[in-house]
Amino acid sequence: MPRVERLPSYLRIALIYVLVSAAWIYLSDQFLDRFQTVKGWLFVLGSALLIYVLVRREVLGRQHSEERFRTLVEQSLVGVYLIQQGRFTYASPRLAEIFGFSVAELLALDSVLALVLPEDRPLVEENLRRRVEGEVEALRYGFRGLRKDGSLLHVEVYGRRLAFAGEPVVLGVLLDVTERKLTQERYLQAQKLEAVARLAGGVAHDFNNVLSVITGATDLLLRDAPGAGPIRADLEEIKGAAERGAALVRQLLAFSRRQPGEPTVLDLNAVITELEPILRRLLGNRMEVVLDLERSLHPATADRSQVEQVIMNLAVNARDAMPDGGRLTIQTASVSDPPDSKASEAAWVMIAVSDTGHGIPEAIRERIFEPFFTTKDPDKGTGLGLSTVSDIVKRAGGAIRLESTLGAGTTFRIYLPVLGEERRQAKA
Repeated sequence: MPRVERLPSYLRIALIYVLVSAAWIYLSDQFLDRFQTVKGWLFVLGSALLIYVLVRREVLGRQHSEERFRTLVEQSLVGVYLIQQGRFTYASPRLAEIFGFSVAELLALDSVLALVLPEDRPLVEENLRRRVEGEVEALRYGFRGLRKDGSLLHVEVYGRRLAFAGEPVVLGVLLDVTERKLTQERYLQAQKLEAVARLAGGVAHDFNNVLSVITGATDLLLRDAPGAGPIRADLEEIKGAAERGAALVRQLLAFSRRQPGEPTVLDLNAVITELEPILRRLLGNRMEVVLDLERSLHPATADRSQVEQVIMNLAVNARDAMPDGGRLTIQTASVSDPPDSKASEAAWVMIAVSDTGHGIPEAIRERIFEPFFTTKDPDKGTGLGLSTVSDIVKRAGGAIRLESTLGAGTTFRIYLPVLGEERRQAKA
């Protein structure tokens, strides 16, 4: 038989009423009429049944109310929490999901500040103190948090002070506003790009006129220059610099206005070989540059300046991943395996840019090609480098693939379709 304290409260109340009433009737039976005793028992049983129904309805009503409240809190799109003495005493499943923890892990934290970016902890700590000490009843503010995987997120919280069991607690809700912040930043960056596009469009014509004069004058001087010697070499260097300047203008316009490039038949090995001295100056003395170029590489159709931009952007990304020095390897190869199952071409030219840096964490690999996504400090990166690479490759009809191992390095593989007749030969 179950113990009394294990029975529901409404059954305990009815049982106590029946026992007390039975004792009263038993004692009264010694002095009252037997018929009166029977009526008393009927009255007691009826009253007990009424008490049972009323109390059970009240208890079940409370249980339903608690279930509705729990469902409301636990299914909410915002995180709900209770903080007492700097620790979570309650954390909703949504709060745990936002930060990438389990509810049990949140409750086991020594301090809620473990979820806050170190630079923002003084702000959060001060706001908690003000509410606990009663300086303000409610407060709304934002800060930067840290997920379990170490990634950054932006949150907004609204919390107020309550008293629970005689102790002050902070009841609050937390909303993940990371996407909203990113949208705002993208909008600001888009405005900057629009300003750059207008500036580039305004100066491109004048700048091209200046470059045309330099190129034309150089051509005239080259006609009268000796066939060999330092003068001709200097003139050719001037002409080459003017042509590279024109290519830079086209490159800027192509990105800021999304203008298509000017595809030509390219010997990618020659392009990379000519870039090598620039890459060595860009990377510095602590970086080793290794070229592994296939001799019989098929030609591809692409815009030369855009291919150069792809390689330069990947080289800069590799340099930032190797702050203490390392090795950058650029490899070319003709491949027949498609970069993905949807590829329609059967022959490709592959450019692989590899480094020996710290690698890219698994958690952010799906986002590295997003515009404006960056893990660098604001003054060191805009998040446009890899986005530009991906955009150029896709517009050329190619594909890009990433391979990375933490602590061992990263490889970006660029696939470009092989040109016309060479494609047919490769298929054969």
